[in-house]
Amino acid sequence: MSSDKFLEALRTFQASDDEENAGPLRALLSALVETELLVVDDGELAYEETDDDRIYLALFTDPIEVHTYEAEGTVKPMMAVRAIELVLKGEYGGLVVNPAGQRFSLSAEDVADFYEVED
Repeated sequence: MSSDKFLEALRTFQASDDEENAGPLRALLSALVETELLVVDDGELAYEETDDDRIYLALFTDPIEVHTYEAEGTVKPMMAVRAIELVLKGEYGGLVVNPAGQRFSLSAEDVADFYEVED
């Protein structure tokens, strides 16, 4: 699936005035798991370091977001479910979609709470 459904769900989630955003968040997480995103590989996948020194896998919805982030390397498709698996295996402390734009991030703990991915 293209990232259009995910981006629509992200906009709805961010515009929601629901105190807990439960409905929009569920829709966003469902859309994410079905979405093909982009990663940038220059020998290692692009990442963003958080204020607490955690490494979040950087994912992008389109080439414009890659350009905005100024990531260098080969742009490759990756299903979000694969990124979730990498986080669950402990290879990253979380994931961030569009780190330089309309961003959405999940820590490894959030990923573990929201998703169950079989090995």
